[in-house]
Amino acid sequence: MQVQLPFAADPTPRQFPRAADAPTFPTSFSILAAASGLIADLTCRGADLVALTIDYDPGSPPTLTNGTEGTTLPPAAVAARVVPSGVGTCHASP
Repeated sequence: MQVQLPFAADPTPRQFPRAADAPTFPTSFSILAAASGLIADLTCRGADLVALTIDYDPGSPPTLTNGTEGTTLPPAAVAARVVPSGVGTCHASP
């Protein structure tokens, strides 16, 4: 994975290895996970859960999963997307 750090003295993108065999938590510990992308932020807009996603592989759109259900999102480098019902929702505080 190549990452360009915007405030670094050297703006050249840095190469980081992908740790394919890194240990992971069980999916039951995850609120929401992304394959072929990153979830940078989660916010609520009313009852909608909105995920700010970064798609780091344009050839493979991100898939959001909540451990039991998943959905593939349309490809976009960076996008704020309403998470489909069943994958994640917001609930008002009592």
